[in-house]
Amino acid sequence: MDPALGVGLLALLFVGTHVGLATTAIRGRLAGALGEGGFFALYTLVASLTLAAVLSYYAGHRFEGVAGLAAGAVPIVHALLLTVIAGGIALMVAGLAAYPRMPMALFGQPIREPYGIERITRHPFFAGVAILGLAHVLLAPRLAGAVLMGSLALLAIAGARHQDAKHLRRRGQPYADYLAITSTIPFAAILAGRQRLVWRELPLATLARPIPRARNQGTLTRFLRARNPWTVSPCCMFARISPAARRRPGSLKLKRSLSSSLAKNRLRPAGTRLGPSR
Repeated sequence: MDPALGVGLLALLFVGTHVGLATTAIRGRLAGALGEGGFFALYTLVASLTLAAVLSYYAGHRFEGVAGLAAGAVPIVHALLLTVIAGGIALMVAGLAAYPRMPMALFGQPIREPYGIERITRHPFFAGVAILGLAHVLLAPRLAGAVLMGSLALLAIAGARHQDAKHLRRRGQPYADYLAITSTIPFAAILAGRQRLVWRELPLATLARPIPRARNQGTLTRFLRARNPWTVSPCCMFARISPAARRRPGSLKLKRSLSSSLAKNRLRPAGTRLGPSR
């Protein structure tokens, strides 16, 4: 089986169950039979198993199969896409930070005036995942990688639409009013004049953190880039790490310390004790 096809089928299973189990009809039946806690446990288990399956398969076949666009081979395009990815990660981080206060959060948060990142997009996490995924579709040197990241982008787009439809059905006109003054696409509501950007409401320090991380990925990414130059930080979770890349964070410091100690004591004949000269 071609790796891209295998990734596509497993990704379809993940996306299909992730969205399908959350539909009103299926969720209602399962929650009625298992209770809310039981449904949540089942949903989490299915999502974890299907995601693990697609990532495991991709990790074993990521260098195989049909070539992708590999747009990162052009330096200026590579730099531009890394910047786009950093922006996507910033949206994801901001979305996670703001989620507990947002109207679509669990446990029925009240619908209030959009604040902070909601003015830019009402679905910051979904928007960030979609941006990150689409950028990686262009960067991927193999079709299997493009299919994987494209499926994540598709899931994010479908998830945002599904979430809006669900809350509109449940909460009626108040949520419709919220939809009317916000947007899923970042900055669309601001450009349309339905919303304004308030800088003081944004967690600027949090939003800036992904930028240096996207430029300097550390030991694991250097290992991956040696074999696959499109890979950046968000995809490290998909990588099968070699033994050389499995160092603990402190091991590099320890190695330098040992090297320094050896340099001070110099190499001595076998059987000679290392230590300060008398």
